[in-house]
Amino acid sequence: MFCAGEQQAADASQAGPSAYEALRRPDTRKSFLGLQVELGRVPAERVRSLVEEAWHQQAPKRLVAEHDRHSSA
Repeated sequence: MFCAGEQQAADASQAGPSAYEALRRPDTRKSFLGLQVELGRVPAERVRSLVEEAWHQQAPKRLVAEHDRHSSA
């Protein structure tokens, strides 16, 4: 499961329902949890981009800014 934006997860699920599923809590709240990915059905480069996107969403802003500075240099 990857941390992803709700719209990103919905788009991926719609584009590739055999590889992606937007997950919600099974209880009455039905709140969004993330993007479940069937790793064997997704190219390695796509998995890498999902990991990077999830990290950008969850990492401390200071680390993201430092990473982005080094990546663009």
